[in-house]
Amino acid sequence: MEGKCYYCKKEFSKSGILRHIKSCSAMKECMGEDISASKSKKNKFILSIASKYEPSVYWLYIAIDKTATLKELDQFLRDIWLECCGHLSSFEINGERYESEVDDSWGWGSSAENMDVKLKNVVSLNDKMNYEYDFGSTTYLNIKVVGELSSSTTGNKIEIMARNNKPEIKCSNCGDKALYYDCEYEEYLCEECLKNSTQEDSEMIEEIGYWNSPRDGVCGYWGEKEADEAYIPLNNDQHVNIKQIND
Repeated sequence: MEGKCYYCKKEFSKSGILRHIKSCSAMKECMGEDISASKSKKNKFILSIASKYEPSVYWLYIAIDKTATLKELDQFLRDIWLECCGHLSSFEINGERYESEVDDSWGWGSSAENMDVKLKNVVSLNDKMNYEYDFGSTTYLNIKVVGELSSSTTGNKIEIMARNNKPEIKCSNCGDKALYYDCEYEEYLCEECLKNSTQEDSEMIEEIGYWNSPRDGVCGYWGEKEADEAYIPLNNDQHVNIKQIND
């Protein structure tokens, strides 16, 4: 599955995108990157984020301030890929668990911490994080710190560096391009198979819009491309043209 660099708009395979974004001249200009900066001056992490079960299909690379909190990273993941009904979520990092809401109401304390902790205090280069959203119909993500950089810009705390292209969804019955999703039977349908469907409740049939998340179809979730806008890279204090990214 190919994806697009959000700085130069070029497309690369997942295996090649990380190598590209680390050297992308458009990224360096947007970030104001100082490649000669010492390790102590590197103020951003590069994170690889992917679906645990479909890592080659659904993936993201982001730049995030080291001072950002797990709570802010959690909100980003909800905005881009996950939020449907305000479910609980958690990170597991180096044997420690951090939850969106820590329940200590039983008086025995809790083995989990809250997410109000800065990334730089819990991870370093090459560390891994396991993430879960919704402890019922759970979506699992794998996150890894794959790089560091020094940025002189005052842009967003979190910026999307690259993202997979929207995958083509296949009809569950015939393999043609799917245009609809049957929420009751959890299957994708093309136009012809929808006509032949025995489903009587039309309210259970959703037209597929921008489906580009490992949570698509779960608990009524579907995403919107516009969710990217708050995390588009800045160029001279202006957001990179999102239309160029979408094209």
